[in-house]
This record gives sequence, C-alpha cells and structure tokens, in this order.
Amino acid sequence: MMAGIFRSKTRLFLICVCSVFGCEADNLNKVISRDDAEQLAVTQLQNGYLVGVAQENDLGRQVYKIFVQNESKAKRVLIDIATGRIIEVKDSTEEYQEALAKEESVLEPVSLSHRDAAEYAALQAVPGSVRKWKVMRDESGRMVFRFNVVGHNGNEQRITVDARTQKVLDMTAVDDKS
Repeated sequence: MMAGIFRSKTRLFLICVCSVFGCEADNLNKVISRDDAEQLAVTQLQNGYLVGVAQENDLGRQVYKIFVQNESKAKRVLIDIATGRIIEVKDSTEEYQEALAKEESVLEPVSLSHRDAAEYAALQAVPGSVRKWKVMRDESGRMVFRFNVVGHNGNEQRITVDARTQKVLDMTAVDDKS
C-alpha cells in the first residue's frame, strides 16, 4: 500500500515538473522553423535585429547559426533545429566592428518583408532552398541581401539581391559550402 502511494506521488511530482519546466521527451520530435529560430535569437540581445542566418551541421546536428546585432553589439546564436533549444550564445561584437570599419554592416533593422521579397527573387533565379542569408552593404554602399541557395540539382549558388528593388544583381557558384 505504501509503495503504491509513493509511486503515485512520484508520478504526480514528475508530471508537475514536466509541465512547469518542460520535458526533454516533449521536445524530441519538435523541429523549429527558421522564422521561429530567428525570433528566439533576437531575444538574446536588447534592441537586437537580424543580420544573417545559416543552416549548418555542427558536431553531427543541424543548427541555425543566427547573427543578431544592435547599435553597439552583436551576438551569434546557435539553435538546435531538432529541439528548438539554444545551444550557444557568443559575443560577436569584434566581427561586427570589423564589418563597420569596412562599411559592410547594416546599422538599422531590416524589414523581414523586404528580406522575404528578396528571398523570393533569389529562389526565382535558382529554385531550391536557402541555406544561408545575410544583409550587408556592397562596395557601392547599397544595401543587399546575399542568399546561398542549394538548387534542386544539389549545386549551391550565391545570389545577391538589391534590398530596395529586389532585383538580382549577381549569381556565383559556391564551391566550398561557405
């Protein structure tokens, strides 16, 4: 009788813990979308906004590597695609300041609707899936999006799209999955 009560109380305790803190078992088959991962990453830096995302293999697991910045700092956030959990948040302010010095960095938040329109233009040029994107200034100071798109044939292309006009400016084959 006592053992049965103990098991019931233990089970109740575990259910409460899982409902409050979440259980690993609940997240085993959860795959986080890129949009949800981007929203999660932005919360890691006060007044942060997105400047780039890459989908990569990190130690045998698929992750989103998301770059977020604000007016003075930058962070790189790794999110496990299979679980939706943040794996690492790393300060990337030094790289951000180097990009500022080269006048490549974007100093204001980018409209995700502009990003989506530019992504659509890139996918019209090369049908496939976006492996990575970033927003930056090109050598003329124009704001551009760069998308790495893996075509249906398995070849990867880097496509540069004007952020204002959504016109494809350049397409280059990518050899090294960079």
